[in-house]
Parts: sequence; C-alpha cells; structure tokens
Amino acid sequence: MNEKTSKFYKLLKGVEQELYPCCRSFSNLSFIVQLLNIKFLFGLSTKEIDAILSLLTKTFPQENKVLNHTLRLEKILVSLDMITPK
Repeated sequence: MNEKTSKFYKLLKGVEQELYPCCRSFSNLSFIVQLLNIKFLFGLSTKEIDAILSLLTKTFPQENKVLNHTLRLEKILVSLDMITPK
C-alpha cells in the first residue's frame, strides 16, 4: 500500500472513531478539525487550547479520545495533509 492510500485509511479510521462511547455529534477527527478551526479563527494560543483540552479531557467520560495537547492534534492533521507544517 502506498503512502497516500495509507493516509486515506487513517483519515477514514478517524472519521469512524467516536469521540467517546455513544457520542453521535462528533467523531475524533471532526472534533480535532473543529477545535483547530476555532483556534485559528479566534487567534487562540497553543497554551489556551491546551487548557481547554485539559478541561474537556477531565469532563468527558474516561473512554474519551480527546487528545490533551494541541501539538498532537496538529501532527495528526499534518500527517493527513489537512494542514501544512509550521
């Protein structure tokens, strides 16, 4: 399997993965995309987003898929060619 095909399958896996059990509103990937969209729209710093992620991680059920660092979110999107690396 070539690299682009592998990235595409990763993307599909993220779309299918629930943010937490029984969450129908967001997939793991849609949450990441929307959160980073808010970050860029409002010019939030990485530190501010990390604080929000920390709160959400503690608030959602334990089985949640919320990543707790912006850098990890951005790495996922870079690996999927959804944003360009800084």
